[in-house]
Amino acid sequence: APPRARSRARLEDRGLFILRALAVLGLAFLGASPLVRCSRLSVQRSSGASLALAIVLDDSMSMRAPFEVGKSRFARAKDAADELIAGGREGDSIAIVLAGSPPRVALAATTDLSAARATLEGISESDRGTDLDGAISMAEALVTELPQVDKRIVLLSDRADGKADEAALGERASLPLWVAIPELGKDAADCAI
Repeated sequence: APPRARSRARLEDRGLFILRALAVLGLAFLGASPLVRCSRLSVQRSSGASLALAIVLDDSMSMRAPFEVGKSRFARAKDAADELIAGGREGDSIAIVLAGSPPRVALAATTDLSAARATLEGISESDRGTDLDGAISMAEALVTELPQVDKRIVLLSDRADGKADEAALGERASLPLWVAIPELGKDAADCAI
């Protein structure tokens, strides 16, 4: 009797055992997923429908300040714009406005996401001042007349426009303004000459 009991106690199918162990680990991971955060930017859709998004990208001189080791504020803002475009769906309209003074339209509203990506790749920082109010007004004008119901403006800037005494950014805008990366506005050490 003892030899038979030993043969039954051995693991007969190792593949099945590994599959079951992975299933248990997978369920544990799914249970913990509300605690896991995604580090990519994305736009929350209120009704699941397509949206019109105007990205205001600050290309002024202040965006050359370091944000992380080896990365400028502008590089981080450009990466964030790329993440937003990557999250676009068919039917979404994307417009890109540059906030260096004077503000310029880099890309009029289009549903061609590959054109938006190509335009973004060609943008670099400049030695201009900053005109955030003008850029936000321009972005609002680009998406106001579009057929999408959900229209938004995303600001990717350090908000260093030298107008601390004026009204808050986007206060006069009729569309919602989202400052996507507020950390870009942190003080930069040793950024003056």
